[in-house]
Parts: sequence; C-alpha cells; structure tokens
Amino acid sequence: WLLKQELSKIVKSINRQLREKSIKTKVGAFSVLKELVVVLPNCLADHIGSLIPGIEKALNDKSSTSNLKIEALIFTRLVLSSHSPDVFHPYIKVTA
Repeated sequence: WLLKQELSKIVKSINRQLREKSIKTKVGAFSVLKELVVVLPNCLADHIGSLIPGIEKALNDKSSTSNLKIEALIFTRLVLSSHSPDVFHPYIKVTA
C-alpha cells in the first residue's frame, strides 16, 4: 500500500534517471522498474506513456550497450505480460 502511494514520485524520478548519460544509471532504473512490475502487477498502467521515450531511447541509441538493451527488453516483456493490452493501444504506431 505504501509503495502504491509513492509510485508517481518513483516513476518521475526513474524518468529523470533514464535521461542521464550513465549507462549504469539507466540499467539500474530498468532494474527498479522490473521489481515494481513484479511486486505490483499493473502498477505502471497510468505511467506507460511517460516511460516509452526512455525505453525507445535505450533500444535505439547507438551509444547504448547490449546490457542496457537487454534490461530494457526484459522490462518491456514484463510490463507487456503484466498489464492489460488496452494500456498500450494509444502508443502503438499503425503503418499503412
């Protein structure tokens, strides 16, 4: 219950960490996000939109290490499996 109360502050802080230059900091941020999803399934439903830019940057940035990309992919898999598909619909790009 206490963790849920602090979730918005945690996500805001993690988003700041994902914008840092340090790869270790970003890997740590994804580790915290993974733990949040395991401990509180569906807890990030209201925050997915703010996390997507950090995930995309970790996966697409040429300076990202394979370790960071793996952490981002593991987090993405966890969040996709623990949240309703409806949470992600607004963020999926459709190409015609």
